[in-house]
Amino acid sequence: KEGVPTHFVRREDDRNQTVLALKIVPLEVIVRNIAAGSMAKRFGIEEGTPLKHPILEFCYKNDELCDPFANESQITALGWATQEQLDVISTI
Repeated sequence: KEGVPTHFVRREDDRNQTVLALKIVPLEVIVRNIAAGSMAKRFGIEEGTPLKHPILEFCYKNDELCDPFANESQITALGWATQEQLDVISTI
């Protein structure tokens, strides 16, 4: 096995597969190596500016709320993910 762990177990045939049941972590994870899009606009940085190190951002996946930004403290306090889950996400 290589790569990112997933819920996929095996392909049964052309239309069916076996997967593990899971609880969705309701987060969008954004990794930025250069300033772009909303991040560039939010901080007034020119598009394409290289960053000194990658920036990891989280958004709560909720269309009605327009996917608001959330920090690790908010995520764990609201029960969207555990600190252990965030640690795994941060290392992938």
